Amino acid sequence: MDGTFTVRLRKSGQTVEVGPDESILTALNRIGVHHPSSCWGGMCGVCLARVASGDPDHRDFILNERERQSKLIVLCCSRSLSPVLELDL
Repeated sequence: MDGTFTVRLRKSGQTVEVGPDESILTALNRIGVHHPSSCWGGMCGVCLARVASGDPDHRDFILNERERQSKLIVLCCSRSLSPVLELDL
């Protein structure tokens, strides 16, 4: 999804709108949720998180198909194919 979508954090219940020109990681930082990160380009895997529900749009260079099927997502570059993406954070 190249438009705006919502990310919901399962553990805290917080939500954030992710705009078309920002990453999930940037949106989380904007609301004060600081998740580990390093490269900001989808190449290192430091910002991995698990998707609780929704369909991620993988735009990284690190996850293999099995990891993608296991609901991992790289927060610095991936987006959502569904209007709401719930993360296990």
